[in-house]
Amino acid sequence: MKNFLVSILIVCGLIYIFGEMADHWFVFQLSGVDIIDPLVNFLVICGVAGLLIFIGFVIAVSLFGAVFIGLAAAFFGVLFVGLSVFWPILFIVLLVYLFSNSRKPAHQ
Repeated sequence: MKNFLVSILIVCGLIYIFGEMADHWFVFQLSGVDIIDPLVNFLVICGVAGLLIFIGFVIAVSLFGAVFIGLAAAFFGVLFVGLSVFWPILFIVLLVYLFSNSRKPAHQ
């Protein structure tokens, strides 16, 4: 509940800040009469902020996605190269393990 209230306060603060920025930055007046309504100013600044957030999200996802795909490709490459070099040794170890008589009987 505490986190919910904190998030509500943050949203209210952001809305107030965007409203003030829209009011001070986009004040279009002609002889003391507002040409554009303050609500439209607020919606424009919120739209611009939303567009910038979306662009940042796409860049972050594409960058981290590319790094993740590169690391995954390197990991699987090293894994397959290691298996292709050492498969005879791994096969012999598996055969020795399967045919060894060191297993205990199920019941005594």
